[in-house]
Amino acid sequence: MHPDLDVQRRVLVKSYRLYLDADRNWTIAIKEAQSWFPADRRSGAMLVGEPHSRMRQLYEKRERALQRMLLAREKLKNARRRLGHERQPDRVSTRIFLLGA
Repeated sequence: MHPDLDVQRRVLVKSYRLYLDADRNWTIAIKEAQSWFPADRRSGAMLVGEPHSRMRQLYEKRERALQRMLLAREKLKNARRRLGHERQPDRVSTRIFLLGA
């Protein structure tokens, strides 16, 4: 693997792990917040909270991690394209032989 691609790939893997951590923390916080309300009185509304609340901070951290991961994925894709390492769809190749007289 080309060194530039290796760096971009490691950045993508790291950003993916950070996103998974942030997503897990957000999911746990949502479940904890929902436990405060009876199941029959819960609405479909999301619990995000006030601007400086823990819920809002976890939500924003998850959103930033998602954006970083998407950006890292796009950069890896561009690096592959630039270096000619992007996977091409399977092509059917046809060979033509010209027989001259």
